Amino acid sequence: PDTAAGVERPAIDLIANIARLEERLLSFLFTDSAVGELKQVSWQDLAEQAYLPAWRENAASMGPFLDALTPESIPDAVAQLSENGRNLDELIGQPLSADERVAFAGAIIGWSLSSVLADRGWAVHGGPGEPPSLRCGGRHIEPFSIVARLVACDLAKSDWQITCRELGIEGLDLFDAVGAGDREVAPLPQEHNAAKVVPRSSPLWVWGTAVAALVAGLTGLALQAERIEAFDWPGLVLPSMAIGVVTAGFNIFKMHKAGSLRALGLVDGRSITRLMLMHSVAMTALAAAALAYIS
Repeated sequence: PDTAAGVERPAIDLIANIARLEERLLSFLFTDSAVGELKQVSWQDLAEQAYLPAWRENAASMGPFLDALTPESIPDAVAQLSENGRNLDELIGQPLSADERVAFAGAIIGWSLSSVLADRGWAVHGGPGEPPSLRCGGRHIEPFSIVARLVACDLAKSDWQITCRELGIEGLDLFDAVGAGDREVAPLPQEHNAAKVVPRSSPLWVWGTAVAALVAGLTGLALQAERIEAFDWPGLVLPSMAIGVVTAGFNIFKMHKAGSLRALGLVDGRSITRLMLMHSVAMTALAAAALAYIS
């Protein structure tokens, strides 16, 4: 960033012809025909055109949780999560821990409130590394953080109820508002894991960046094959693994703090573990290639 001039610019501005570079990367990872079917969407329009339709579909499939729930009664529902889970265990099809219930409830409330506010003219925002938010005039709200803030006592019940009144959604039946009554919802079979409650996969860029890093790391190792043969393997592998795991963990933590994991539907431990494992392997390969080169 140009701090002297007081203007901050993203680092990606340093790369020319981003669209062409993205197209070549996708063609490398997938087939040209599959890439040709993709629709190009700017980061500014991603939340409105990609996230919001998925949120609407997700919310409409959560009827048992949303039944008789109004926005101002969300704090009461959150307080009861430890007791009855608001039918979450039955809806998911397996017992959930307290943290998993909070995570799922946060996602469902986020999907529902986002859909309701978007229907009332609010604009959806959410770029890379930014928590999803909705804005209208001078107002700003982050629906996916409501449950977490209530649990952490960062948001008082009375304050949230005042917000609902000001937003004009007090007394609104979320079950009807998101169209949950228009579809039949059956609990997931017991053999389904919690990740499958999210009817869409994680966006391509989340996994694509990990795959690209892995390919780059393995390529670097191949180019350093002769140097590695004479290298002390324990002295290469152990530091590389440490760097890879720490770097991946930091990236996942930043995504979690920014609310990106919730927006992508990565709300259960298994899917987050898969993402962490993929990033760890990729970062380890990159670190090993770098250490072999500088040794």
